[in-house]
Order: sequence, then structure tokens, then C-alpha cells
Amino acid sequence: MSDGKKFSRRHTTNEAYEEAHGAYLTEHGVEARERKADEREKIRDARSPKEQLAVLDKRLGSDKGARKERARLQALIDKS
Repeated sequence: MSDGKKFSRRHTTNEAYEEAHGAYLTEHGVEARERKADEREKIRDARSPKEQLAVLDKRLGSDKGARKERARLQALIDKS
């Protein structure tokens, strides 16, 4: 691509390349990742500590992994 063209074998014009690249960034770019993380955070915040422990048990196995998170959640459960 030493002739200054940005398009690839798949995209025969710069316009097609830019359109495909923009669509990719819309789905997988920094803003999309931040938006998806915000959505996951809202879902997580809606769970109670008991529900979150159940999610961890289902995802990782009973009492497996996330030691500090489990201790934090258990302290919240014990406090209430």
C-alpha cells in the first residue's frame, strides 16, 4: 500500500473501506466497549449481595475464585 491507498483486497474503494471500518468501530470501538461495560454495571448494581454471590457461584463454581469479592459481599450480607 505504498501508493497511498487505504483499501484492502476486500474493499475496492476507499469509501467502502471507510464505511466498513466505521461500522466495525461502531460495534467494537472504545465507545461501544464503554457502553457495554456501563450496561453490565447497571445490571450488576441492580443485584443484591445474595444474588451476586449466586451469580459468582454459577459462573465460577461454589466457593471458587473471587475471594475478595465474596468476602466483601458476605460482609454486606452480615451487616444487613
